[in-house]
This record gives sequence, structure tokens and C-alpha cells, in this order.
Amino acid sequence: MARLHQDGRALDPFAFGRGLVWLGALAALSVALIALDQTHRLQPAEDVASRLFTPVQTALTAKTNPLFDFWSTLGQVSQLRDDNDKLRAQVAQLESQNSELQRAQTENETMRRQLQYAQASPQFKLLPATVLGKDLHGLDDYIEVDRGSADGLKAEMTVVSPDGYLVGRVLTLTEHRSRILIVTNPSSSVAAVVSTDNGQAEDVVDGKIHGRLVMGNIPQGLKVQKGQDVLTSGLGGNFPKGIKIGQIATLDNSDVQLFQQAQVAPYCDFGRLDSVEVITNNLPQLT
Repeated sequence: MARLHQDGRALDPFAFGRGLVWLGALAALSVALIALDQTHRLQPAEDVASRLFTPVQTALTAKTNPLFDFWSTLGQVSQLRDDNDKLRAQVAQLESQNSELQRAQTENETMRRQLQYAQASPQFKLLPATVLGKDLHGLDDYIEVDRGSADGLKAEMTVVSPDGYLVGRVLTLTEHRSRILIVTNPSSSVAAVVSTDNGQAEDVVDGKIHGRLVMGNIPQGLKVQKGQDVLTSGLGGNFPKGIKIGQIATLDNSDVQLFQQAQVAPYCDFGRLDSVEVITNNLPQLT
């Protein structure tokens, strides 16, 4: 009886036989090739094939290598971008930490100077204040601080830097804010003194535009020199005695003039001033 397919069709015995023949032939060929390879009889053929296909392989490699390099470069660029972003984040963090350290260092230095001045001037009651704003470029130089009448401040109180250098006096104030008339304001006049080898040179230090200070009536007979300290004299009672204002920067002592004139360089750096001390126990007695 003839064999049937699963679908019911009869199997062709000749087709089945041909399949067996081809299978046997392929098996025999495989065995033969293995035997030839083991005995190195295929070496000439392999050499020929190598000479034929090596140029093709080289050409394909030359064509495909740039593609592989391109994709590899893309991967490296992505990695470099990620690394760069991480480095930027680290730099930003370090800059923030450095800024905080610098601010803390500045605050510590300010507190140290305030303490030194307080210890050196026990006669004064000092109230620290922070500078909130300033105008140093016009005809009305001033600074504003974060203390006012609620903190016990009053008009005309003397204001000094953390180092104890003269800043000016309280001009106007509100409950929590005050405006300080600084010594370089053209409206400012401070009774001052310069100690010389042959006496005390007393005069008034007047504020001028562009942040200048001038002493214009120093007697000719007193030997004032550049670099000498200029201090408050206390005359008039507007400022306590002995506060440093600045030092003689230039001197005009021509014999044809009745008085010597001096430019005074203020000790206080108003541009960098960020905190002050208000002397609360030396209010002038107004008459």
C-alpha cells in the first residue's frame, strides 16, 4: 500500500528516493572534505580562495571601518558630554562653597575688628549696623544702614567703621533705617587736629565732591608733613575726640599764602564698607 501525506495525498516513492540520494551525497562530500583537510590536500585551494577574497575583505574593511569609527565617536561624544555636565555641576558646587567660605571669613574678620576696637575704646557704647545702600558718586554722598529709632539711634550720633575710622554722623532716620552723612559729603565739616613737632595744627576737615577731604586753614608756622594722621579734635562736641579721619596726602605750604592747605586721604574705604558701628553714648549737646 502507498504511503499517504497528512493531507491524504499519496507519497511519490521516487521523490523520496532522490532525497535520500542527495542526503547521502552531501554526507559523503562532508566526510571527504574533512579527510582532505586533515591530510592538508585542500591547502592549494585555500590559498587560491585567500588570494581571491583577501582584497574584497580589505576593501570591505576600509569601507566599514569609518562607519564603526563614526558610531564609536558618537558614543565617546555622548560620554564626554555627560562627563562635562558632571564637571560643571562640581565646579558650580565648589564655587558656591568657596563663596560661602569667603563670606564667613569676611564676617569673622569684621567681627574681629569690631571686638578689637570695642576693647581699645571702652568709653564708647557701640551698636553694629549693616550697610544697606550707598551713594558715593554725587554731591550728596551718604550710606544707609539697617538700624533706626527702634534700636535707640538718634540724629547726630557718630558713626565709625569696624576699625574705628570716622565714617560720619546720623543724618535722618526711620524706625528701622538710618541715613549717614559721610565725611566726604560737601555738607560735612569735622573739627580736626594734626600733631606736629612744634604744636597741634587744629583746623576743619571739609568734604568735597569726588570723595575728597580738605584742610584749608593750617597755620603756616606748624610743620605739617605728608603721611601724618588727622584725628577729630572734639571741639564743638559734634564728634568724640581722637577718632582717626585720615592722613595728609598732599600739602600746599606756599609762603605767599596765609595758611597751608592739605588734601586728606580718608582711612575709611567707603566703596568697600559693608558694616559700621554707631557710638550711642556721645550725642552732641545741642543748644
